[in-house]
Amino acid sequence: MKIKKLSVKNFRSLKDLEIEFNEDITCIVGENDAGKTSILDCIRAFSDSETLYKIDPDDFYKNGDYTEEEIVIKLELSNGVEIGKIYQKEKPNNPSVSTYYEKEYLDREIREIKEFFEEKEIIDKQINQLENDDYINFIERLKRLSKNLGETFRINSKVETIISNIENKINENEENNKIKIERGFTISVYYLDGKNIDNIENTIEKLFFSDIKTKIWQETVDIKEEKIPLKDLLDRKIENSLREREKDLSPLEEKLKNYLNKENLKIHVEKNYTNPSLNVSFKVLLKDEYGNAINTQKKGDGTKRRITMALLEEKFKEKINENEIKIFIFDEPDTHLHVKAQRDLLKLFKNYGIDKQIILTTHSPFIINSLKPTQIKFVRLDENLSKVEHFKSENSLEIDKILKEDLGIENILLFFARKILIVEGISEVNFFETLYLKKYGNTPYGDFIKILSANSINNFPQAIELITSVMNFPLKDIYILADNDVRTNTSHKTYNKIHKFVEKGLPENNVFYIGNKEFEDSFSCEDLYNILHDILNKKDCSIEDIEKLKSDSAKFSKDFCDKYQVDKVEELPKALAEYFSKEDNFEKLPQVIKEILNKLRES
Repeated sequence: MKIKKLSVKNFRSLKDLEIEFNEDITCIVGENDAGKTSILDCIRAFSDSETLYKIDPDDFYKNGDYTEEEIVIKLELSNGVEIGKIYQKEKPNNPSVSTYYEKEYLDREIREIKEFFEEKEIIDKQINQLENDDYINFIERLKRLSKNLGETFRINSKVETIISNIENKINENEENNKIKIERGFTISVYYLDGKNIDNIENTIEKLFFSDIKTKIWQETVDIKEEKIPLKDLLDRKIENSLREREKDLSPLEEKLKNYLNKENLKIHVEKNYTNPSLNVSFKVLLKDEYGNAINTQKKGDGTKRRITMALLEEKFKEKINENEIKIFIFDEPDTHLHVKAQRDLLKLFKNYGIDKQIILTTHSPFIINSLKPTQIKFVRLDENLSKVEHFKSENSLEIDKILKEDLGIENILLFFARKILIVEGISEVNFFETLYLKKYGNTPYGDFIKILSANSINNFPQAIELITSVMNFPLKDIYILADNDVRTNTSHKTYNKIHKFVEKGLPENNVFYIGNKEFEDSFSCEDLYNILHDILNKKDCSIEDIEKLKSDSAKFSKDFCDKYQVDKVEELPKALAEYFSKEDNFEKLPQVIKEILNKLRES
């Protein structure tokens, strides 16, 4: 099972927030104190282990002198279950817990099970008469529904009787399209933060041994009239659990001894609790063949990184059955990892995110740009309240392809860009990016400005639509630069479509047209001559020849580049940028380009 959605009211800056999670990887990004860690803490509030986050009075939303009295946190799961917790400010350690099925999910589940048994013509059979392996999955689904709804499941009952009992239970207990569940659900949350991810012993304990502290209290004890102190019983149970888990980790020991250059290596865990408080804690030790503890903190960063990756890989390999909820949370894992280590970590996430749910926060541009746009949720503060932005599309694969492959928009700019300039082709992109760097000493990217190629004049409307609807980017921060032949032909469909966006809020002075017909003919013949002669070393040229070409040519840019054997996409725009970046030449730039640069650089 996976978490589908988290809903929060009155927790810190999460006044009224909903966030949906992907089944594989969800990456939460945003500025410091935007609410990223608060979202993780809300998930941890449902944990069944020591990663449980305990709500305290400081977590209740405050507005001036006013503090909310109640925090409400809900999780929607992929199996149609909703788990809710309500915390009161006066008793934050004693929340009320409720668990519900969505009626729509139950109706669909019952319908599928019923149709299966009817199709097989065995709906009137008793459960203990159904021995075919094909039936096991549907019998287990019936058993699980019965248990969750508080219905008795007997193997000598007929399938139709069990289904009828479940349907009656649903109808009797329906309230606002929800049905209360009799039993609770537990969630195993594995939580690692970037500050401690290279602490090997701590990571081993959190990934492989922390669950024992919770499970030990559910263990049954067969005393057989033997009088044994409770402390000794607990001691025995913990000891047996630890040693069994150590045996399970023997394959991991083989890996670690290679990283640490030891002939033999043993993972050893010592229990530590104080009677009578019974606050159980473990201490993990890596021991060599002589029983001496190995101090991994004195190992190099590369060794510690390789060990951490091996530990995570071993944990990710564990199978998860469909009734379990296991969530892996990484809070800024990039904190102490260089780019190569971040790449290795992402590779692990992608390899095992297929059947594991991984939720992480990050500030790393590398990690953000390496994920699919639809795997990223952007958290921002709006008047001290956390808001979540993400891509909404029924076809996430199509969105990922358009944004990354077709438009070439990096994820980091999807969420952090201040302004976007849309131009017709790659040659204009190369010109503006090169000019910006040479003139101002840094790239547009560094100032969170994206120069975007629409790849065709006809694609301008689609590019604007995508940026505003899918990226939620404001129209006021979008700028358009189109060739002037679009404006001179007012019947041109693209011209009319662009100006439809003006009616929707795109400022009219954000739309620019350049040249007589196109970008390249906007530059003076004298400047083009100087570029050819002085920068591109084309000596066989003259101002008169360029003037004639301008007046006679139907497609100046193509004929110009053909005549002087200049590459239109890379060579010419970069030469233009180099020439106009010089102080003496900058003022000779077409006025429209100077206006665009000024607008892009405005705060």
